[in-house]
Amino acid sequence: GEPCWSPDSKQLLYSLSGFGASTTYFEILDLATGKARILADGGEQPAWSSQPDGSIAVTRVGAGGSEVWLLNSMGQYERKIASGTNPRWTSKGQLYFESITTTSSRQLMCCDPNHPSEEKKVFQGTFSNLAVSRDGTRMAFSKSGQWRFSPTDTPSAEATGFVHYLDMGSSDWSYDGKYIAFGSSSPSSPGIWLIDANTGKRRLLVADVLAIPRWSPDGRTIAAGLLTTNEIVLLDLSSLDLAKAFASE
Repeated sequence: GEPCWSPDSKQLLYSLSGFGASTTYFEILDLATGKARILADGGEQPAWSSQPDGSIAVTRVGAGGSEVWLLNSMGQYERKIASGTNPRWTSKGQLYFESITTTSSRQLMCCDPNHPSEEKKVFQGTFSNLAVSRDGTRMAFSKSGQWRFSPTDTPSAEATGFVHYLDMGSSDWSYDGKYIAFGSSSPSSPGIWLIDANTGKRRLLVADVLAIPRWSPDGRTIAAGLLTTNEIVLLDLSSLDLAKAFASE
């Protein structure tokens, strides 16, 4: 399932499903010991907050559709935040998520989890594969097969900037705000790609895979959930000088 890092980059959280399983559940893997433990049942799209309470936002299926819930580190579901999907935390503890208004229109919402009733709409449009920067100031999304970047305080569905014609899958912004990793499902260029969020240059990191990439908070590793095999692999970036690699293009 889709991987998610602990704030200290020492653990991975992911959902387990498939292979004939009738239910899904979350498991936590300690990367130092290799030991795993079950955390809670049911859900997907986990996002681990860097705030002291260490809350985990997940997507669950409720009576009315997809819902965003908070899960604590003890494996207890604390409360429903909103109807929506794809939760993402900012470094300041704000929670972004998506709500689907029609089959073709989505809304990007933002709230303080302590006051979820005060949620606000940030952006509405026909977009997908949304990634919000960790400081909450920028967002990247795909529309009509193109990458678009926009500030969150003055969002625009027709945002111009760095446009790439690649079939984009799930995306994730690095914690330092410099790069975005995304999985391409394009028949001609499948793989995990990186985009420089300031120049728009792109580089292929791993070819010929269908994956969900997630940056570690320390920026040294990408955990990739492989969609064809239901495996999670770690990509070590510690020996790569990304700034130099992009500058050479």
